[in-house]
Amino acid sequence: FAVAPTDAVAVADAMMRENGIHHLVVLSDGALAGILSALDVLRVAPPDRPFTAVNAVMTAQVETLHPSQTVRDALDKLASATYSALPVVDASGEVLGIVTTSDLEQLIYSDY
Repeated sequence: FAVAPTDAVAVADAMMRENGIHHLVVLSDGALAGILSALDVLRVAPPDRPFTAVNAVMTAQVETLHPSQTVRDALDKLASATYSALPVVDASGEVLGIVTTSDLEQLIYSDY
């Protein structure tokens, strides 16, 4: 799931709620421009969400993963970070998906 930098935060909020997710990649002309979390959305007062652009609250400097990187690589990046999601981006810059701390927790604890 993705939004554009100029989309309203209200649009992103609705997309997250409808799909039960907490992160969206932000794409500009098909390229990764940032990431928006549910916490970013909460920083905007509900009456302002229809009038606030995603790029005003998104994280623009995004740490990413390459498809060849391991679960350990993802854990290492997230362990020392203030964010909880990593877009997976191939060599051409195409976003393939997102790995979140919740995904990793499910993977680690799936055997218990």
